[in-house]
Amino acid sequence: MGKKTCWKNLQSLNLSSNFIKDRGIKKIREIMSWTNLKKLDLNPNEIGVAGAKELSQNTSWVNLEESSLNNNNHLNKEGKDALRSAPNWPKMKKLSFASFYSWS
Repeated sequence: MGKKTCWKNLQSLNLSSNFIKDRGIKKIREIMSWTNLKKLDLNPNEIGVAGAKELSQNTSWVNLEESSLNNNNHLNKEGKDALRSAPNWPKMKKLSFASFYSWS
């Protein structure tokens, strides 16, 4: 998916409810062709601290303005802080981590 250059005009991507874990986030982070991505929806999935740190290191999503990681119950303060301080997302306006439920 990430090797196709036809994705370069992609502006919004919804990857909700795909059971994406940290290993999957590493693969997503490596996709360099999504240079025009403005909105990324990753709720709910199974992203944890390692996945958040991976995601925050993406260097090609400089146009990202909004990302939702709601209901990723493995995401703690350390992971959220890594995303909040992502150095390569200068246009980020909205980053959400709301948790509406918890698994027992």
